[in-house]
This record gives sequence, C-alpha cells and structure tokens, in this order.
Amino acid sequence: MTKMRQLFCAWVIMCLFGMSSLWAQTEALPRSTNSATLVGVGGYNLMDTYLSPGAPERNYTGIGFSVLHERMQLTRLADQRISRQQLFRGELARTENAAATATDLAGFGLWANSEKGAYSEIADGVKTVHRTDYNYSEVADAIKDTICQYSNFTDAQVKKARAAADKLSKKALWSEFIKHYWQAYDVALSK
Repeated sequence: MTKMRQLFCAWVIMCLFGMSSLWAQTEALPRSTNSATLVGVGGYNLMDTYLSPGAPERNYTGIGFSVLHERMQLTRLADQRISRQQLFRGELARTENAAATATDLAGFGLWANSEKGAYSEIADGVKTVHRTDYNYSEVADAIKDTICQYSNFTDAQVKKARAAADKLSKKALWSEFIKHYWQAYDVALSK
C-alpha cells in the first residue's frame, strides 16, 4: 500500500510541474526565461562514520525522491547583461539500517564498549546502558541505579572512576578521530 501511495505522490508532483509549461509567458521579448524541472526517484546508500568511527561500516539504505526547479531570466539592469536565477531544491529520503544500530546504542556507547571489550560500567569511567525502541522504563531504571551506585562510591572509587573517565576522554579527542574521517573521505572519493 505504501509503495502505491509513493508512486501516486510522485505522479501528482510530476503532473504539477509538467503543467507549469502550459501557461504562456506574458513578458515581452527579448527578455527570455529559461526554466527547467528535474524530478528524481532512486536508491540511497549512506555510510555512518560520524557516530561510530571505531566500529565497522554502518550502511543505511533506502529510497529517495528529489525535485530540482531552476528559472533564469535576464533583468533590465546593465543593458540586460545581468541575469536572475531562482533555484528550488527539495529532497526526501527514508533509509534503514538492517543491523538496527541506530535504534540500539548511540555511537559513543558502541565506541566506549569497544574500548573496554564489553559493556562499560560506571567504575570504568562511563556507564553504557542498552537502549532499544521499546525499553524506556528499563533505561530510566538503569540510569537511576547508576546514579545511586555512583553516589555510594567511596572516595577511592570516585577517584578511580574519574581517572578512568579522563583516560577514556583523551581517546575521544578530535585529534584521535580525524583519521577515520580521512578514511571515509578517501572511500567516498574512490567511488
């Protein structure tokens, strides 16, 4: 049903933009108007390197729809040597990640867990809470329990957790992550 609705919407939009050429221009010559409309429907394949730089590639695939309308016209300025350009662009896309990582854990949580090799606890400097679309109450309880646990830490435990958080934060500096952006840029250029 949704595919049929998408095709119907695309057809309506193409008809609306196609009908714009039926109306005649009212301006006198030689001021010509160039107008073009491009409608596109196609597949999208996005790679997430921002939220999960240390994790393997995350590909989000889906379908997209775009409209590009351009209109260019000479003006009366400078003996018709200056033109005016109007450009409208609209793009709508929906993508999904088959692994559903976007609805499970945030990129920082995945990265913190990969640094430890397991779920990170508050004593490790950061607590990673498992998150899905359906476990809001469990997440709220886990955050509450973590705050209670941290508030009951001894001074030595607090000092140890702070030192671990400081050590982890040094690994999360931009100077450490930039290499992943360069790799993604090289991959994008090679395609």
